[in-house]
Parts: sequence; structure tokens; C-alpha cells
Amino acid sequence: MTAMLRRHLSLLPSLVLVLVIGPYLYCHCFTQTHPRTPIRRPAIRRRANMGVRHAQPPEAAHQPPSAHERDHSLYPAYSLVGIKNDYWHWRPEIGGEMRELPIRYQFLQCESEGQREGVPSIICVHGFGGNCDHWRRNVRDLAKNANVYTIDLLGYGYSAKPNPRELPPNTIYNFHVWAEQLRDFTQEVVNNKQRGSRSPTYLVCNSVGGVAGLQQAVSYPHTVDGVLLLDISLRLLNERKQSPLQRPFVRGLQWVLRETQVGQFFFSRIAQKETVRNVLKQAYFDDTQVTDELVDAILTPGLLPGAAEVFLDFISYSSGPLPEDLLPQTNVPVWIAWGENDPWEPIDMGRDYEQFECVEEFIVLGSTGHCPMDESPSEVNALIERFIQRMSARRKENERERGVAVADA
Repeated sequence: MTAMLRRHLSLLPSLVLVLVIGPYLYCHCFTQTHPRTPIRRPAIRRRANMGVRHAQPPEAAHQPPSAHERDHSLYPAYSLVGIKNDYWHWRPEIGGEMRELPIRYQFLQCESEGQREGVPSIICVHGFGGNCDHWRRNVRDLAKNANVYTIDLLGYGYSAKPNPRELPPNTIYNFHVWAEQLRDFTQEVVNNKQRGSRSPTYLVCNSVGGVAGLQQAVSYPHTVDGVLLLDISLRLLNERKQSPLQRPFVRGLQWVLRETQVGQFFFSRIAQKETVRNVLKQAYFDDTQVTDELVDAILTPGLLPGAAEVFLDFISYSSGPLPEDLLPQTNVPVWIAWGENDPWEPIDMGRDYEQFECVEEFIVLGSTGHCPMDESPSEVNALIERFIQRMSARRKENERERGVAVADA
């Protein structure tokens, strides 16, 4: 009996990978016999503000200590490439009470002299399991002509990790809450560094960060001037994209992982260097780009207190918005770029998003997988520069036209 139990437990990492990566494999394995449903434009429907409000307060959040308490071996003062790690104290309402949650971010001021006034700001938003350091190969080049910010979403990287187990599943870690975080960060940090003025602000988002960015653009359009999506998550684990046969299996496995100690065991098997390395090698087309530095950047903050609970809560998130729900409601320009060899988010499915009115360009990134900003940084940096230049030129033209109209009036 003991040997049999040990054998079944040894299969748990594989089951987790099936849950997390399985939907991506599903679309490869079954699309020929089960054709995907074409994306239909849904009726535009504004959802109510989904702020975190519950009667019973959760346990204390896992959060970074204050600066004088910080153990720099756990919360480094600088990133892997020497960029200072700053903390913004976000104050959302969670569990019926106001919380102060430290959020890690990085900032590089525009290097171009004479462009301090009205210089565009770029906010880089990571994907599932990522953090600010996934943009380490982009920020310095981008800062030549823009103010550049990277941010750890709530629960990820070195940001606070409120305990989700004291609340209903997916109450804290969902796209509405992350959109609120990005809104407040834009207003309190980005605009504050511009001395209170509203600078042009553009989001550059990877994977699930793209869904959070679109949700911000839909819910708070006054805070965003354009969005560039890099391999946005198709959310194949969403219940609306699961087959009837999949749903009970996925729902049951999610419950076991989130609500029992099986989940903690499972996470302990996943959160190891070789496992992380192997998962990243699946995501990257050129697996030579999966370096020790990258593995450490992803894994190290993933071992902090509270990270396991966040991971297990998010992999049980099968509801919420899909990109095809948000794109028809988006009123700012959107560019979509896609790694041609992305094994998790197939480009053929991503092309369906070209049909939406807000999508101005769909760019194919050759010989690239799911994280093009890290795998092909030169190509992606040039693309971001082109996007910002196009948006800035349009903004100036609109301002000129408004000035002429006012003069004529």
C-alpha cells in the first residue's frame, strides 16, 4: 500500500503540468477532430467593478518587509541587471478593510535630453509566473526614448501575496483586481513622476498580463493610450473553452490542488530548478535562451512565503474575461504580436483577434515562442519603439487638429 501511494504521489507533478499546460496541448492534439469555434463578437457589456470586498478579513498578507527590515537576500535592492527595485504601497480594500500592500516595480527615466516634458511612459506587464525581471533585456533600450516601468502584479515576483485561502477562490487573483492595480499604479506612480500631469501611457503586456492590460483599457480607458500585446493568453483553461468531458476533471483537480495538502506537495515538486527549466524550454523556441539567470529570475521569488497559495489559486481560475470579450469593448489602439512558434498559445488561434476594430496590426515574430520579449529582445524592442512612435505621432496630429478646430471656432 505504501509503495502504491508513493507511486501515485510521484505522478502529481505530471498532473499539475497537465492542468497548467494541458489546455495548450489540447488545442494541438484535438483541433483536427474537434474544430475550434470561431470567435464571435459578443454584445458589449460593461461589468461591475469587481473590487475585493468581503465580510470576513483574511489572514495577514504575505508581503515584503519595510526597507529597514528587508532581508536583501530575499528582497534584493537591485534587479539582476542592476536596476533599483522600488516599492509602491497600494491600498485596496480586501476582506472589508483597507490593506497596505507593497508592490515591487522598476523605473528607468527617459535618457533623451529635451524630452522630459510630455515624454511617453511604457508599463511592462509580465505573464503567469513572471515578474519585472522578465523584461530585463528590454528596459534599457526602451528608456532611450520613453520612461519605462515594470511591475510585479499582486501575488507575483516580490509584490505582496495576500492569502487567498481565507476567501472564495479567485477573489483576489483575477483580472479585475489586477486591472485596478494597474489603474492605481498609473495614477499614483506614473503620473506622480510626471509631477501630476497626465503623460501618454502605453501598456506592453505578455501572456495573461495582456488580459489584465485589456481589462484596464476597458474599465479605465482614461488611464491608457494604447496596448501592445505579446502572445496574449487565449485562456484555454477557461470553462467556456473546455469540452463537456474536460470540465468535471479540471474542476475536481483544481479543487484538490487548492483545498488540500496535495497542492502544496505538488507545488514543491514544480518549484525546482530543473522543472522550471524544462517548462521554460517548452515555452521558448530557442531553448538556448533558457539560461541560469532566467531560471533564477523566475524561481527565486516563486519560493517566497505565499507564492504556493497564489499559484494554486490562479490555476483554479477558469472563469473571468476572455480576450474576445474585451477586444470589442476596447477603445484605444491595440497591436498584437505573436511568436510564430508559440507552443502554448497557437498563432492560428491568435489570428482570430485581427477581426476586432481596435486591432490595428498583427505582427508575426519568426522563430520565437511564448515570451518574445526575452527570447528575441532586439526584434521586440524595435517593435515597441515603432508602436510608441506611431502612437505619439497620432497623438500630436490629434492635438494639432483640435487646436485648429478651436481656432476656427
